[in-house]
Amino acid sequence: MKKIRKIYNKVLFVFIIIMIVSVANVFMGVCFTKLEKVSINTDKLTEGSSIRLLQISDVHNKKSLNSNRQLIRLTQEARPDLVVITGDLIDDNTRDLENVYKLVEGISAICPKIYFVTGNHEWRGGIAEDLMMGLSKRGVKILDNKNEFVKVRDLSLNLCGVSDWTSGQLDLSKALKGADSGIYTVMLAHDPWIINDYKDLVPDLTLSGHTHGGQVRFPWVGAIVAPGQKLFPDLDKGFYNLENDKFLYIDSGVGISSFPIRFLNRSQITLITIE
Repeated sequence: MKKIRKIYNKVLFVFIIIMIVSVANVFMGVCFTKLEKVSINTDKLTEGSSIRLLQISDVHNKKSLNSNRQLIRLTQEARPDLVVITGDLIDDNTRDLENVYKLVEGISAICPKIYFVTGNHEWRGGIAEDLMMGLSKRGVKILDNKNEFVKVRDLSLNLCGVSDWTSGQLDLSKALKGADSGIYTVMLAHDPWIINDYKDLVPDLTLSGHTHGGQVRFPWVGAIVAPGQKLFPDLDKGFYNLENDKFLYIDSGVGISSFPIRFLNRSQITLITIE
């Protein structure tokens, strides 16, 4: 009997430790955003030169534990040349835009070159147009179905973007029109499934969000679910090689939706160095 009780106590102790660690991981994952750093090599930039691009995705109007202050501090740490926001800056139930405007103003004070494309939550909430107007007034370039030739020091970049497909306004041909394939080309698209629509010009790099990395991940398995995909999704987080050194990068994002959980999948923004 004593032996059984000892085994029971050990199992209970291990279970409690696992629960404590799991709860701590969820709390850290949701509340404390990290700066992820990745790099991509290309022969389209002068050897020895680089462009630092900070991707922020799926903020969902996050307010917990001074989220804005965290993101502004991480932007300062990253020292980017450009900031790109790949949709879902707000949640579909957001009505007051003051919090997101304060975030953008804080980031703009560090890096004034900010570009934005809409996500599904902007359109689902019905205030996408109001948000885009407010962002434009604060110097943010809206790239829904547009592209822009960007100069960073003596380096050139094509920056393209599409409206989220749920808006019914996505126009990929318009977004890519006039883009010079000889210049490094970055596409901003909230939903990573845009890669299935490429026919002629495949950008060098597509930056997406939307999946939240699945929010809940497990070792060796990855994400269990992601929006619009089957169980154990094919596109959930990180780099994907499309063809001939052209890549998709999915950022798992800052905020949460549906369930207030992030497990083994900490809130993040990503500094991408193209060199």
